[in-house]
Amino acid sequence: MKSTVAPYETSAWCLRIVCENSTTIRLTDYPFDLVMTNGQVYESDSGYSASSLSEVSTLAPSALDLEGIVGHGGVSRAEIASGMLDGASLFLFRVDYLNPVEDYEECGRGWLGKTELIDDKYRIEMMSMSDALNESVTVTCTPLCRHDLGSSGYAECGVSLAPLTVTSTLTHVTNATVFRDSSRGEAADWFGAGTFRMTSGPNVGMRPIEIKSYAVDGTITLHEPLYYLPTVGQSFEMIPGCRKRKTEDCKNKYNNILNFGGFPEAPPSSVYQSVGSNR
Repeated sequence: MKSTVAPYETSAWCLRIVCENSTTIRLTDYPFDLVMTNGQVYESDSGYSASSLSEVSTLAPSALDLEGIVGHGGVSRAEIASGMLDGASLFLFRVDYLNPVEDYEECGRGWLGKTELIDDKYRIEMMSMSDALNESVTVTCTPLCRHDLGSSGYAECGVSLAPLTVTSTLTHVTNATVFRDSSRGEAADWFGAGTFRMTSGPNVGMRPIEIKSYAVDGTITLHEPLYYLPTVGQSFEMIPGCRKRKTEDCKNKYNNILNFGGFPEAPPSSVYQSVGSNR
């Protein structure tokens, strides 16, 4: 049972989208902007619409889609194309528009799933919390480590990323994928498979991008281009990577062999599925 329910006659839907970089988008279907009692403003902008909320009494996930025109409702093309909205948290609730209180009647929580961008229109699939119940949770035996660098918890990596994170500025820019910081002095591939994100300039707030390769002269090559072309002098943050190898990474690079999560000595299926023969 809900602790509070918005009056049917004076109710309005509100949606709060919180991105992983803390950027927050607030929308409402009320004809005018709603100012909550805590001062937060939920925009009533044209150019977007939400489908009907579908819920059942079983554990089946609820379904809700958000469609709109790029540039309206606080959703820009850059935010969509750069992936900043990927995995953002959702908070759907109803309020009494005569006395709007944020999260008054909570109607759903979840996160953003698949995003489609076609010309000047977008469509975002909203996934509910119960969608996580449809995910298969298994442990796969592979030669490489199954943990993510820096993951914490029981039987996880446990390496602290804070002392490994570096901040600096770009000294050379080739294109949106390749640039260099001549002040770096780390060994080749030290940041390979790590993450890179800009902390100044128009790319601030975009999701971190995986580093494809790192050269000893400070040249950084990304798997994906930055949305905006960076310029010399802009600052960035970079975290070293882990290629999940037992000796080269876990033992020699991070001295973390006790938490290695791979099985390099496990025989392949061609061996343990073979039929024995007389010799």
